[in-house]
Amino acid sequence: MLDSELERILRSRAGKFIPSHTRYLLGEDWTWTVGDIVLSTIRHDDEETRSVAREYMLENFFKEAVVPKALMLSGADDVVRKEFDMYLGSGSSIVARAEGSDEILGCYLTVCWPVDKDYDVVKGVSVDQWLRAAARVAMAQSSRRPEPVWRDLQYQCIYNVGQERAATHDCGFVMYYGMGHVQPEIRATGVVESYSIMLGKAAIEEYGMPLSCPTVNALRQRSLAGGRHMVEAGHIEYRDIGLKDARGRPVFRKAFKLGGISLHSADVTKFVELRKKMSKL
Repeated sequence: MLDSELERILRSRAGKFIPSHTRYLLGEDWTWTVGDIVLSTIRHDDEETRSVAREYMLENFFKEAVVPKALMLSGADDVVRKEFDMYLGSGSSIVARAEGSDEILGCYLTVCWPVDKDYDVVKGVSVDQWLRAAARVAMAQSSRRPEPVWRDLQYQCIYNVGQERAATHDCGFVMYYGMGHVQPEIRATGVVESYSIMLGKAAIEEYGMPLSCPTVNALRQRSLAGGRHMVEAGHIEYRDIGLKDARGRPVFRKAFKLGGISLHSADVTKFVELRKKMSKL
């Protein structure tokens, strides 16, 4: 697809954030205790947990993770409010707490999107072409603050890839591993890796398409490591995105050495093998 046509499409879709959907992938009342750490589902109607999870992620993930930090996103941005509404109402997100405590020590936000037969998939466009075009559209629409516009279109890129791959391979839904952050005392336990495997297992057993978005080279390589059964659906280096702030500076300039943004999906050619393997876990 020509860049001019893609930019026309993105201009028409900017501000129309991707759909929300509730699917309790692990169960509405799911909990899992590992040592003295308790993981539990964030119910879509649990306003108290939704609120503290949102604040935890704003104070941690948004200040540390490469993309939201570079974009200088905050809870005041409309696109961020939409992100949280999507994740915290999904039924597939979780919080981690110390047993017997209400303090949140970690939060993983995941969403499941059903295959939408009415969605107009943008075909013949790579991830790098989409995100570069998104930068041009964002800067044209809001030269003083293009970052939230680009963030919106980044999510639309993820959604588009997920819808296309899931529909092509007869999957019923896309499960997107979204934002995640845990405190150091949890990272050392291995509970995050175990939880990710558990979530992927549930998605694949229900004929879903797992999708993730590594944002640094180390995570990109780990995701594609042997035995992970993931393939790269697209990648772009931060230096090639082309998004500039109001002062003309590359938004991702401090991340150039970290690699770029990738989209990884489950390798559908190995689904039968995966289901057999995961049935034994």
